[in-house]
Amino acid sequence: MEKITLNRRRILLSLLLVSIIWVTPSQANDVCFTEADASKIVVELEKGRICEQQVVQYEVSVKELSIQIESLKTQVETMSKKFDETMKQLESERKIASEKDKARLEEIKTAGKPQWTMLFGGFGAGALLIGALVLLL
Repeated sequence: MEKITLNRRRILLSLLLVSIIWVTPSQANDVCFTEADASKIVVELEKGRICEQQVVQYEVSVKELSIQIESLKTQVETMSKKFDETMKQLESERKIASEKDKARLEEIKTAGKPQWTMLFGGFGAGALLIGALVLLL
């Protein structure tokens, strides 16, 4: 864009310089512009100025947009990191919940079975106490 603008500027300046040199008093009668040609030159010069202003505005816009893009990239990176951390936390919570469920199922299974070991354990301790009392008396 800058090269095009610089080329246009150089061309316009060259045309202006050439026309000034040709319009010296010695050659004033040789080179003449009609009013229509002069108005076309003025219009083209104005278009060139307007184009230059637009180029400057576009360059400013490009800089602002590139800053916004960088900001959005950092936001995307932080959101990605947060998402990854949340996924890891969710996976660990699922594992913990699964282990809790397994432990509860084991408790339910053991609660549903008869407690023969407790019955014999209590019976054995009682039998020993009774046997010891019988021996002592």
